[in-house]
Amino acid sequence: MRLRRSPELFVPGLLLSLVAVQAVAQDTYALAPLEPELVEVTHGALGAPFFTYTHAASVGSLQISVTTNNNVTGSGTIAVVAPESLTGVTGATDLRFTTPQPFSVNTALTGARLIEIVAFTAGGPRQGEGASLPLSLESIAFDPNQSAGYLQVRVSFRLPITPGSEFNSSEIRFLVRFRWQFTSDCPPEMNLSPEASTRQRAASPCSVNPPPNPYSPEPATDSRFVVETGPGLKTACAKRSDGPLRIVIPVDRVVGEVDSQHLLSDTRSLSSVSNVTLRMPVFHALLPGGTRRLRDRVRLNGNDNPDGAQYVKGKPGEWTLNSVTFFATVARFGRRIRGQKPAPGDNELEIVIDPVSGGVTKESWCTIIDWVELSFGAIAPVIMVHGNGQGDDGKGGEFWSGAVLDEGTGARLQMKSNVIQSFAEAGIPFDNSISMPTDTTEAHGDLLGKKIPEIAAEFGARRVHLLAHSKGALDVRDFMARKAPANFAILSLTTLSGVHAGSSGPDYQIDAVGASALWSDDKTRTTISQEFPPGKGTPSLRVSEVERFNQKNIPLLPRQMTVDGETLPVRYTNVVADANLDDSQSAAGNPTISFNETEGIPGQGSMMETKFTLGVEQVYRIIGYVARTRVESYKTPTGTTVPVVKETPTQVFQLNDFCVTHASGSYLVEQLKGQVEGDIHRLKANHSTVATREAALIAIEAIRKAQRTR
Repeated sequence: MRLRRSPELFVPGLLLSLVAVQAVAQDTYALAPLEPELVEVTHGALGAPFFTYTHAASVGSLQISVTTNNNVTGSGTIAVVAPESLTGVTGATDLRFTTPQPFSVNTALTGARLIEIVAFTAGGPRQGEGASLPLSLESIAFDPNQSAGYLQVRVSFRLPITPGSEFNSSEIRFLVRFRWQFTSDCPPEMNLSPEASTRQRAASPCSVNPPPNPYSPEPATDSRFVVETGPGLKTACAKRSDGPLRIVIPVDRVVGEVDSQHLLSDTRSLSSVSNVTLRMPVFHALLPGGTRRLRDRVRLNGNDNPDGAQYVKGKPGEWTLNSVTFFATVARFGRRIRGQKPAPGDNELEIVIDPVSGGVTKESWCTIIDWVELSFGAIAPVIMVHGNGQGDDGKGGEFWSGAVLDEGTGARLQMKSNVIQSFAEAGIPFDNSISMPTDTTEAHGDLLGKKIPEIAAEFGARRVHLLAHSKGALDVRDFMARKAPANFAILSLTTLSGVHAGSSGPDYQIDAVGASALWSDDKTRTTISQEFPPGKGTPSLRVSEVERFNQKNIPLLPRQMTVDGETLPVRYTNVVADANLDDSQSAAGNPTISFNETEGIPGQGSMMETKFTLGVEQVYRIIGYVARTRVESYKTPTGTTVPVVKETPTQVFQLNDFCVTHASGSYLVEQLKGQVEGDIHRLKANHSTVATREAALIAIEAIRKAQRTR
């Protein structure tokens, strides 16, 4: 604590005119009493030979003992009872202190008569008589060397020289200085502007008491980070000589790969994150003689913006809401840690107060920052969910890198193209770690209710995009309708060959078990279906089961979701595929499939190309010609009753990818038409090759539309 300037005394009558000229600001200072000082002792007309005295000081009081030459003695205490605090009032050119309660001077000196008390204050002496005299002080003075306030009190006593004789007496006067230490962080201070005639308020960095800040930060989100407490915030008004204000804003949002300093290490990420905006309310106060325009230089993590310095500005005595922008290249972001919350990047905001320019070195103003808000736009992470039967080996996420599980050999076919490469090139954060053992849609919905929020938390995100393939589309929809947590948003769902209306392929797989191929509607189709027995997830895909699912699910699917107080629409995109790449037909008008059109289909390579191709061709026709199947009992000519597969044909051939028709893959967006933003895209691909660069670019376009950041 240090006192920079001692106030000058003033005439109380002058105060009213000063207050009338300018509003005042107040600071309250606590007081701690110190030992008083006996400044001066003066004698009456009879002089010193007629008495002697001794004194001892203790905190807050002075003990005095007086003895006359005829052994008349008096002793007692002189003390000033002070309030616990003082309130300083800063005017245009003067500073005074008022007291919540008045000072009291208490005296008790036996054997003597108190004749006067004079309290020397900044307003001049105040007199009275009595053993306890209240002093309603309007001001106290300062000791500039000790940063302490003081009050001088003169007490006069008359002691009789002859016992019992009031008139035969001598007078002794004690001038005592009572002192208090100011225990606030900053001492009271007076600043007189040389340009006093301008009536500009001259601020004290310690005593500046700004008006309430009228600005509040926006609520924190996963891309807006707010600090309202900590170093550099809500400080005393800081000058250049106090050094720059340094404020740390931790950012745990993961927007891409970062280096050891948490700076983006992959420049491709810059295409998916905007510049960083910093907002902060700034209070400026002019110092004595301060005349320059008020602006403080701002640096982020020790950097100016590459295109020039940034400044926060304002007007003296006012809060000003400032906004500055920095390139994302100088910002620090979160680092993803699998299974944990991200490690935050600590962004240090440096406010260089009153920077020297133009050769001017005199300090002109001081600055206070109340809070800081750091925000940016960024593409939310994309979480990918595989389809039926891909996760039993724990590597289901590899589907998105082009690896398809071959059910015939248990190996994974590695295709030429993949999805995640396109997301990496676009600089969009993604996760393809989900791998689910084959199970029902409901079981997977429950599992995703745990996995998706956990993965989002690894990115420091509460908003995500979902990309799903095949049955994964139903699994994700079940999660969205039943298990999506509060304060969480799915901004978009893109499905690749999603089984939104079921498929006759699973119908045939289930109904062909134990059926008589000979007496079924189509012997070849039944026989082929029996070669691919159903798995645990197959029942969730049959047409009738998905119809029941849709009746419950579609009404519950979110059209919009609210996160961090912001309500956002959900965008739905369906990508469908046709495996007959060249639209070829047989002489009879039936579609035909060639071997090159079966790339990535399980079983390829396990049998002769011709045989395999003919089998896949039959599957293509099943999906296209059969709407659904059922099992009926049939009595054979020999009288035996056997189960048979009965077909419900489609009205026209349905284009498909060997598993899902165009109608089923686009069913969701068709049902939500007019309620949500959505698109349907048709590709030439099969159920595996639909997950290619072309589909990835469609998903990326949908993601950018959903966020409208690019």
